[in-house]
Amino acid sequence: MTMVKLVAIGIFLAIGVTHIDAADWSPFIPASQPVGGNGDMWEQPLLGRAGLGADATFGMAGILTGGAIIFGAYSGFDIMASNGPSAQQGGHG
Repeated sequence: MTMVKLVAIGIFLAIGVTHIDAADWSPFIPASQPVGGNGDMWEQPLLGRAGLGADATFGMAGILTGGAIIFGAYSGFDIMASNGPSAQQGGHG
């Protein structure tokens, strides 16, 4: 079964490599842009709300904002999963 999975991944990569267009990688990190919209809470990037950068839509500030959101979602899920009722009471698993 492991060989079947490895062959499937190999086929996927072989087909995917033929569809790569290096022109899509320029610019690799787009330049920062000011926040769009009317600036309410849901349209403003996380770092912009924290006062760490008003131009946090793209660029390095945007990358850090995305990383912070993913980290928060992952660690929040981990905290909820490890503190669930079955984990605290010895559970059945």
